Amino acid sequence: MPVEQPDPEPEVPPGLVPLLWLLELFPGLASPKVLILSILALPVAAGVLQLALLLIGFGAIVTGIFIAGFAMVIYWTAVAWLLYGNICMPAEAMAEFDSTKWMVFLLAAFAPMSLFFLWLGLTGS
Repeated sequence: MPVEQPDPEPEVPPGLVPLLWLLELFPGLASPKVLILSILALPVAAGVLQLALLLIGFGAIVTGIFIAGFAMVIYWTAVAWLLYGNICMPAEAMAEFDSTKWMVFLLAAFAPMSLFFLWLGLTGS
C-alpha cells in the first residue's frame, strides 16, 4: 500500500507575509461586519469621552470618570472584536485570547489612552 505524501504548503510571496500575519492576529479585519461595527464604535467612544471631559470640566468629576470608563469599555469592545473575529460579548472574546493576543489587546487598549493623557499634559487643556 503506497504511503500518501501530504500536499506541500503553497509558497507565499514575501510581500504578503506581513499581511497574512496581520490577518492572523486580527481576524476581524477579514469580516466586513466586524470591521464596520468596530470602526463605527470608535466615534461613539470618542463622543462619550468628550461628554465625560465636558462633565469633568463642569465639576461633575465622579460622573465624568464613570462616563469616561464607559467610553473605554466601548473602545475595548471594538478592539476585542477585531482580535476575536466575531461580534460577541468582550468577556467571551477575551476568554479565547492567547498570550500574543492579550499583549496586543493591552497595547491597543492603553497606548491611545497614554498618548491622550500625554497630549493633555503637554497642551495644558
